[in-house]
Amino acid sequence: MAGVRFLLVSLFILVVIALACNEKMFTGSVDCDKCYSEKPEVEKLFVYLTFNEDIDEIPLVLYKGDIEDNHIDYIDTAWAANGNPYWVMVEVEQDYSIRAEYRLARKTIYAVDETRLQVKHVSDVEVCDVECWVVEDNTMSLELKDDFMEKGP
Repeated sequence: MAGVRFLLVSLFILVVIALACNEKMFTGSVDCDKCYSEKPEVEKLFVYLTFNEDIDEIPLVLYKGDIEDNHIDYIDTAWAANGNPYWVMVEVEQDYSIRAEYRLARKTIYAVDETRLQVKHVSDVEVCDVECWVVEDNTMSLELKDDFMEKGP
């Protein structure tokens, strides 16, 4: 009985230590060309949009946190001529929400998405030859489905 209790206490302590470090360990497959030698503070956030012959510009509002909190971080317009995805530099380990305004012939559609850019430590030197850092969850999709693109009321 004492052995089981010791094992449970030891396991609990290990979990607490792992969570206290606030460092995510990454051991899966990684593109080593996108691996940083030092922990990054900012990273590109890629936003995928829908451009077509009727939509060549899309107003965007980027928020820190939830849209409802209204902490506007960045306002811009994405242009089809600049390509897709649109991107902006943002802080890592921060929650972001974004709103795109699609202006169609007879209606306006708002598309929203949210993410938190996660920085993870690659500790397995067999993966990239050296320890490094990767950023995950740095994409947002504000693409419209074809159903929304239909013209009409």
